[in-house]
Amino acid sequence: MAITPAMLKSLREEVDAALAPLATRYALSSLKAGRASYTAGQFTMKIEGVAEGGLSLEAEPYNQATSLGLPKLGFEFIAGTPRYKTIGLNTTGSKVLVERVIDGKQFLYPVETVKSYAALK
Repeated sequence: MAITPAMLKSLREEVDAALAPLATRYALSSLKAGRASYTAGQFTMKIEGVAEGGLSLEAEPYNQATSLGLPKLGFEFIAGTPRYKTIGLNTTGSKVLVERVIDGKQFLYPVETVKSYAALK
């Protein structure tokens, strides 16, 4: 059986469901499957966890980037129809990691775009 994006998507959902009880048992605010890479015959999938009250790897630089003038972490805005919230900053500090509230899917938005939504509030 070849490894495909569809198979990895399905597997990720099952892994996240299996990790949920462990997050509760170990008092973690988040425990989920992270980024994955694959070839036709093998894959790797990272597991990411955040301690209760802790910040994700993307959230820490967001809070430290005060010179960018970004809204507070967790700022919610509507782009088109869906609602999004800020959850971090990419490693180069040029894009904001946002999460679509309805399904948790993540996207990168330019810093200036997020700032323009914040200016509308």
